[in-house]
Amino acid sequence: MPTIPAQVYRVVLKWGNLASDWVGEVALNTFALQRTDTGGAFGLSQPIADALATKLTAAWTGIQLIHGTGYGITEIKVAALDTSGHVTDEGVHEITGGALNGTATGGIYPPEVAVAFSLYGYQPGTFATRRGTKRGRIYLPYIAKSVGTANGKIDPGAVDTVQDGWGGFFNHLAPLLVSGTEHLQLGILSSTAGTFTPVTYYAVDDHFDSQRRRQHQNPPVVDSRAVVPA
Repeated sequence: MPTIPAQVYRVVLKWGNLASDWVGEVALNTFALQRTDTGGAFGLSQPIADALATKLTAAWTGIQLIHGTGYGITEIKVAALDTSGHVTDEGVHEITGGALNGTATGGIYPPEVAVAFSLYGYQPGTFATRRGTKRGRIYLPYIAKSVGTANGKIDPGAVDTVQDGWGGFFNHLAPLLVSGTEHLQLGILSSTAGTFTPVTYYAVDDHFDSQRRRQHQNPPVVDSRAVVPA
């Protein structure tokens, strides 16, 4: 059975569609944290979920214009994992009142269109052993149309906005101080290599990415027509 390093937490940001356009559609972003302190008790996921909510709320001013009005994060879930990857403790922070909603007007791209926020445990473009186990991606959902250009790429200014906004949040996780005593480190968890690699770089490019599994809760409306000989 694959094993993972000790004292690792899995974090899930759950997005909700608070408009009527994509009823039932849900997007999830997942990343990992590892406790870096020695001694003390491992677990207690709820204070971590609360601390993440505080940091994300503080960074949201720089993030909100990336995402469309009516779409936002509704829940932050943190799960403590044992070395077999099983959940031993869980904490949930519910986001109420649309506090982490996007504010960009003008509509969004379809849910499967995403901006990839890449996390690296090495400097991009340099050599790293087993580099595939030391990098990860978060596919940001509900992207505002204002982020795109006429040629279908991400606007250079929007690339900077994503870097500054989401980067501002993730910078707080390197490390994250919880409850005055506990420190957590953002990193890439690899169950295949059994490693946790601290994140040292992040990147955003100017191409949109795709998350095909999104939209599956919201079936399309099909309009079919019979062939009529002209």
